[in-house]
Amino acid sequence: MAYSKRLETLLSKAGAEIGCRLSVRRGGARFEGILMGHGDANDPDAIVIKTAGGYNAGIMLGEGDSVEVLSPPAKTQARKKGTGKAKNGSPRVAVVGTGGTIAASVDAASGALGPNRALEDLLDEVPGLRDDFEIVAEQPFAVFSEDMGPSRWTALAEAVVSAAAKDVAGVVVTHGTDTMGHSAAALSFMLRGIGKPIVLTGAQRSPDRPSSDAFGNILSAARYCATGKPGVYVLMRGGLNDDEYALFEGTRAKKMHTSRRDAFRAPNVGPFATMDDAGAIEYLRDALPVAKYEPRTRLEPAVALVKIYPGIGPAELSALVSGKKGIVIEGTGMGHVPSALIGTVADLVSSGVLVGIATQCAGGSVNLNVYGTGRALQAAGAIPLSDTLPETALVKMMWALANCEDPAGAMRTPLAGECSDRRELV
Repeated sequence: MAYSKRLETLLSKAGAEIGCRLSVRRGGARFEGILMGHGDANDPDAIVIKTAGGYNAGIMLGEGDSVEVLSPPAKTQARKKGTGKAKNGSPRVAVVGTGGTIAASVDAASGALGPNRALEDLLDEVPGLRDDFEIVAEQPFAVFSEDMGPSRWTALAEAVVSAAAKDVAGVVVTHGTDTMGHSAAALSFMLRGIGKPIVLTGAQRSPDRPSSDAFGNILSAARYCATGKPGVYVLMRGGLNDDEYALFEGTRAKKMHTSRRDAFRAPNVGPFATMDDAGAIEYLRDALPVAKYEPRTRLEPAVALVKIYPGIGPAELSALVSGKKGIVIEGTGMGHVPSALIGTVADLVSSGVLVGIATQCAGGSVNLNVYGTGRALQAAGAIPLSDTLPETALVKMMWALANCEDPAGAMRTPLAGECSDRRELV
C-alpha cells in the first residue's frame, strides 16, 4: 500500500526520503526519528519513524500536520582498520560469526531487521575489545537463528575447530538467541574435550538500539575465553542490570523469554557461573571433566521432535515421524503420552526407529516408573531421557545416530552434562 497523494506531496515538499531524520508535528505534539519505509500493511496516511529509543512508531498525519527534515540519510561509514590495537601480550581470542540479532541492523526501506552487519564491523564497535584482545575473526555464514539446522551446525563446528587451532585462548561464537541453545548443545557433543572455552553469545536487542546488549555480551564472552574453564557455554545477561552476566553449560541453556535481555535459564541446575562487568568470574559448580578430544561433527538430520498435546492420535504421530530414524517425544508431566499412542511407539521401535521421551515441563525429570502409561512406554522400547532438555535431546539423538555404535545406549548416558540425577530447586 502506497502513501496517500496528500502525504506523498507533504513528504516530497519537505525533501524527505527513507533514512533521513525528521521532526514531525501532529497537532500539538512533536516527534523525532528516522523515516522508515512504508510497509504494505500501513495506513496510507501514516508514516513510520524509528525513535531514539530504537522502537518504530507509526504516526497518522492529517491536515495541518507537518514534517521537517533535520538531516539526510546517514552514509555507511567504512570500517576503520587498525582502530584499537591490542597491547603486546594481550590474550588472543577467536570470534566466529553466524549472524542473528547481534549482527543485525534496520533496513530503512522495510523497517525490518536483517543479519546484515559484517562481523569485523561489529567487533570494531565493541568498546575496548580490540584494545584488550588480539582478535581473529571468521564468518562462515550470516543467518537468523531460525535458519540454523544440522548442516549449519556441522559447518559451525568445523569453523570452531579451525579457529581453536590458531593459538587462541578460546572462541566466541556470535549467534541468534532463538536457537542458540540448540547450537550450543550441538557443539557440546561434537567437540567434547576441546580443552578451550567455547562461548556462544547473542543479543536480544540489535546493536543499533540504545538498549542493546550486544557489545557487553561480546566483551564479556571474550573475557571468559581469556581466563575461563574449558567447555561449551552460553553467555547472556544474568539480570536486569548491565553489570550482570551468566554462563550456562551448552547442553543446559534454554531461552525462557522472547525479549528480556536475561532471557536464558538452565532449568534444574541454574547457571554454571556468573560474571560482573569487570570480568570477575564466580563459579557456582565444578566444570565437567575434560574428555579425550576427538571432534565428531557428523549429524543425522532425520530426527523429529514431537510435542504431545491433548487429542493427538496414532495417525497424527505416524504422519509427523514418517521417514525419521529417531524421534524425541515431549511428553506431558513425567513423560507421558496418550495410551492410544503406545502401540504406535512400539511399532516405531520394532521398525528400527530410536524413540526417546523428554518432558515438556520447564523443570523436573522424566520418570516412566510411576504411572501405568509410563511403564507401558518403557515396555514398548521408549528411552526415558531424565532431565535432558527436549531441544538438547533432539541434537544429541542426531549426533548419536551419526557417531555411536550403540545410539540407544548413548541416549541413556550423560555425555556432556545434559542430564543428572540431582536437580536444584529454582
